[in-house]
Amino acid sequence: MISGRGSLSLPRVLRAASLALVAFGCRAAASNVVHATVVQVVGSRESIVYQSLTVSFDNPTLKPCALQHYAVTWPGGRVEAEVNGTLPPGISARTLRVSASDGHIDALTSESASVTVFARCGAGSN
Repeated sequence: MISGRGSLSLPRVLRAASLALVAFGCRAAASNVVHATVVQVVGSRESIVYQSLTVSFDNPTLKPCALQHYAVTWPGGRVEAEVNGTLPPGISARTLRVSASDGHIDALTSESASVTVFARCGAGSN
């Protein structure tokens, strides 16, 4: 901790540095190139209640994009999936398991869900 009157504590310094990185684009931003939608929601057939989502990704570029993560939001819930994978050009799909701890899963439908994609496309995306 940095001491003295008017000085900043280490947590405040780290927070300021984190905000500066976000301001200068060093943090992942939502992709304006790759789009995704929830195309199917299937309830569990087990005693454990969950929903299985099929998310369709559309990469309109001619090269693979680096998929960092994506978030699915619906009225009453949100879930994020860390991926750190590659999206090929064109349309591809991934499945995601959503549990009750992620929100009100009974309200989760393909119509009510929206997907935010965090991906890098172009030079250095692989």
